[in-house]
Amino acid sequence: MAKKDKEKDPRESAILEDILNELAAVACKVGGDFGMTVEMGKPGSGTRFNCVRNAVIFDPLQLEESPEAAIFIAGHEGAHRAITRSPFQLFRKRSEAEKIYSRLGMHTLLNSTEDAAVNDWLAGRYPGIRERMRSVYDDFAAGEGKTAALPEIIGAMQLLGWVPRFASYCYQIIRRWHTGQAGLVLDPAVREALKRTSAWLDRCIAAIPDPQSDDEGEIRIKARERLDICLRRIWPEYRKLVEMDLRSQELIQLLRRILTERGGKVEAVPLEGLPPSHRRALEGALLELDDTGDGSGSGKERKERLGAFPLSPEAEEVLEKILQGLGDRERQELRDEARRKMEDLEDLISESLQGKLNPENPPTHRELRRAREREEEARKREEESDRLVRELEQLRLASLSGYDRVYRGVTAEIEALYVELRRFLLPNRYPRWKGGYPHGLRINPMRAMQAEKDPRQLLRLWDRKTLPVKPDHRFALVVDLSESMRNDRTMMETFKGTVVLVEVLERLSLPCAVIGFSDKARVFKGFEDRLDCRMREALYSMLDWGGGGTDTTAATGLAETEMRNNPGRFNFMVTLTDGLPNNLLSLKEKLDELEEEGLIQAVGVGIGPGTDEVLKVYPRSLHLPALRPGRRARERERGAPSFSEAFAGLLREMVYRPESYLQDVSTR
Repeated sequence: MAKKDKEKDPRESAILEDILNELAAVACKVGGDFGMTVEMGKPGSGTRFNCVRNAVIFDPLQLEESPEAAIFIAGHEGAHRAITRSPFQLFRKRSEAEKIYSRLGMHTLLNSTEDAAVNDWLAGRYPGIRERMRSVYDDFAAGEGKTAALPEIIGAMQLLGWVPRFASYCYQIIRRWHTGQAGLVLDPAVREALKRTSAWLDRCIAAIPDPQSDDEGEIRIKARERLDICLRRIWPEYRKLVEMDLRSQELIQLLRRILTERGGKVEAVPLEGLPPSHRRALEGALLELDDTGDGSGSGKERKERLGAFPLSPEAEEVLEKILQGLGDRERQELRDEARRKMEDLEDLISESLQGKLNPENPPTHRELRRAREREEEARKREEESDRLVRELEQLRLASLSGYDRVYRGVTAEIEALYVELRRFLLPNRYPRWKGGYPHGLRINPMRAMQAEKDPRQLLRLWDRKTLPVKPDHRFALVVDLSESMRNDRTMMETFKGTVVLVEVLERLSLPCAVIGFSDKARVFKGFEDRLDCRMREALYSMLDWGGGGTDTTAATGLAETEMRNNPGRFNFMVTLTDGLPNNLLSLKEKLDELEEEGLIQAVGVGIGPGTDEVLKVYPRSLHLPALRPGRRARERERGAPSFSEAFAGLLREMVYRPESYLQDVSTR
């Protein structure tokens, strides 16, 4: 179970194989995982757990220095594996656990209380390990102000320049558990936090499962109890320390920035105008952070000792005033920079204190930052993609033809009308079985059984297939393009109605012709013309054509000629106009002729007010005096239709009930 790396350091030659076997046995037995191995790492690399290989990697230097301590470390890591359950294992949603660990200082707080609780459980299960445990923590608690004995953490503290209050508080958690009392605490805020939370710290550490039991239910209950105490009882006081540390580091970042902007020379920083006490305080703070060295050896001395926040109250007061004078962006940059430094420090502390055999250790602040950065990058990419889509859409719209732009505005009305009429028309295109005949192609089983009691059913015994009926409609749209129609909104709304009609009829394969007229009449689309790109542009040219009088009679005659050349079962001539024709009498005579013959049903559609008189000459008419072009917000609220919607309703009625147009519909 125990094994060594192929490349051995010379120092490892003094470490006996039985020590490795003993370490492996302790870790596996305590953790309940006999698949783990114990291996040698590189000297000075620290003792750690490799989750990929499921192996505890021991630092040879630590083993040489104290084999007894190594046995305790193996047992300690196994105990974490046995009873430590992270919030990821206790909460249903991963996001809840990530929210907890995103708080600065939370890693260190939970790891510190968990270490003490795990040690108590380990000592209860294996009493013989107490002496080894005591010797390890005697060294840990020997010096005041220490956070941990690991070199990398001390190095991180030295780079920071001071011991944060939250780190000092967590050090005192372990010290209180080991010695029964806190060490010398210089910072009054840390002392007050310890005083307010000491009882809850004791309850949290004591919340461990029965050391002689392996009941997973009890293990989870106690793990949740420890977590709840930390979140509900300890965190509120502990958070105050974290906020104070952030503010302090923010001031240090400001001081470093001032020093950097002055070329790293203390004497270059302008201190004129400050009170003598404040000037001396700021000079001392600058020298404290002067890593370049000026002959006084201050930089070297600072790296050899660690203490509380290095700035005096006077220096803090000066820097606070400078900070308040900065812009919001600069202050936020300083705060973000300070938070990153504190988070990086906590990551180092957490990586050394957390249970390395715990199946799922929490993400570090660095990992959470990277996740947030990835989310931000993804959001920016999505926004950029949306922007490009909008730009491409704008370019596409700019490249659309005039007809396409109008079509885009009435697409919804076209689709809705087409779907409705298609459901109505298509069933008649295919043969269906119809019953009730005295002879046919097949016997209806139900009527055959009825005929046994009722002989009359013999005359209705057979089913026949109906012949497909193809819709046979023709529509000639006659559009007034005279000067009175040249109002931009009136003409555009009329053209929208024209687009709705020709597009729907084209998709339904119902022939349609479009005739425009003013002083003269012109066929813009014939019955046999296919509605392609060329034809759509020809229709759009209607908006620029005409502009003279209103020769409705000539346009009606031209539409009649087109329709006689392409007759159907139901032939509708729909005239859209907003005023009187040049010759009302001749128009009435022409309409009377059509009515008497009965082949073509003429329908007049009056656009807007003032069309009452002209519509009286049409045997069938749709008068829309209150209709306004467009569709304003107030009209929409009242449910008033746009012209294209009303015109679509007229087309729907002509397709559904063409026979009704053999009678007068002027009252509609």
